[in-house]
Amino acid sequence: MELSQFPIQWVRLWDPSLPQVEGTLDLSLIATGDPEKPDLSLSTHVRNLKYEHYTLDQLLFSQVVVSDGAIHTDDALIRMRDYEARLSGRLPFRWAELTIPRKEPLQVQLRLREQPLTILELVLPVDKERTEGTLSALLNLEGTLESLQPRGTVEVRGDKLAMEGFKTALQGIGLRVEFDGQQAQLMEARASSSEGGTLNLTGTLDFRHEIPTLALRGTLNGFTVHEPKLPLGGSTLTTLTGDLIAEGDYKNPLVQAELWVPKG
Repeated sequence: MELSQFPIQWVRLWDPSLPQVEGTLDLSLIATGDPEKPDLSLSTHVRNLKYEHYTLDQLLFSQVVVSDGAIHTDDALIRMRDYEARLSGRLPFRWAELTIPRKEPLQVQLRLREQPLTILELVLPVDKERTEGTLSALLNLEGTLESLQPRGTVEVRGDKLAMEGFKTALQGIGLRVEFDGQQAQLMEARASSSEGGTLNLTGTLDFRHEIPTLALRGTLNGFTVHEPKLPLGGSTLTTLTGDLIAEGDYKNPLVQAELWVPKG
């Protein structure tokens, strides 16, 4: 079976309860074996997939194999703007229930390999003209749907990270975070101010409690912020040296600091 440029939103004609999703689908499908539980080999290419406020420019599965027992895919491509990620994995599947069993093991891996640091524009107001560096990330999902076991890493190597509307930027950035399923730990977190001085952080974010808890320590050494024109008005020229601690509820931590302000 072949489909070309099929409007995805048309599937709601069969089931109006499905979410409002837009985009176009190319599909190639080969089915063999028992009609009640066939073996499927398919490839799909989705373009301009839109759901609520999100848009994926491209979603490409070069090969998906479906059998009575598992759905398997290797190296699928996810593209958004100028950035891309790769997806592979295996999900349990039973034709009898037409569902993914919640108590059977699965394995999924999502990879970002040295994407431009400007990828942060997807969540932050990054100044793309003044931002240079790379971001890599790896997420592994194992266990079962009832008891997922996520693990992963995030690594940033940045010459500079700047935000729109601010003169002071971070440079010489080194960041590595490791997540073991229960706790995210800062293995490395350092940066310099473009105006002078350094910042180093250590700490953890613990997910073993109902409300994740933060334990963060930072050291500033002559860290300078120079903003001749702040977005909300006024200006500042400040140099900070000292230590700070943030602990407790990650949304509302207790922050303590002992800082020396030689200039401000």
